Amino acid sequence: MPSDCTNYSTCPLTNNPGFISEPGEKDHYTGKYCRAGYKNWSRCKRYMIKLKYHFCPDFVMPDTPESADEILDKFEET
Repeated sequence: MPSDCTNYSTCPLTNNPGFISEPGEKDHYTGKYCRAGYKNWSRCKRYMIKLKYHFCPDFVMPDTPESADEILDKFEET
């Protein structure tokens, strides 16, 4: 099992420099989710949403508390 998330190379959180504006927040998320083994990155809401819907809205962060259905409803409202 890889130590990095399977979405690591394509996720905007890890690849788009302006995706996260708060200093240190990207390092926090990558350390806690993206590069911390399957047990942790499988708990990332971005990973779960992409797995379920084959895409992930940009407003979703790894620790977003809403359910997948709530996230989809919010996405469809925009």
